Amino acid sequence: MTQITSTDIATRIEDLYDVPIGDLAVHAESQPPGMLSALLDMHAQVLRAEHTVTAHRARLGQLLSPEHIGRPEVSHLLDAARGLSEAVALRDGLAPLVFAVLQSLGRVPAPSPSPPAPAAPVPVGPARGESAVPSR
Repeated sequence: MTQITSTDIATRIEDLYDVPIGDLAVHAESQPPGMLSALLDMHAQVLRAEHTVTAHRARLGQLLSPEHIGRPEVSHLLDAARGLSEAVALRDGLAPLVFAVLQSLGRVPAPSPSPPAPAAPVPVGPARGESAVPSR
């Protein structure tokens, strides 16, 4: 199975809504929580996990480059490795689930303008001189 990325998720969200992701995020801020805000939040979580993986991988590269690794470097190595493993677990666990949800959704065609509702008949009151109360 290929690695699903935040870009894949963003593209699918854009396909569903036919609007760029940035515009969707602005729109979602003014709406009550719903499907769009949930999808955007999950996309943001995957994106953060990807950035965290990149940052921890770079940090590990920096820590492993000196010829001498002492006690302070070992502590930092362990912290970076732990952070990397947590970010990879989040990314690899969440991304396929989000993408599966997105694949199960489909675009709904825009509703066609409905014809105007017929005007309600104007109620006709009793004729002049007639009582509105029925007689016996």
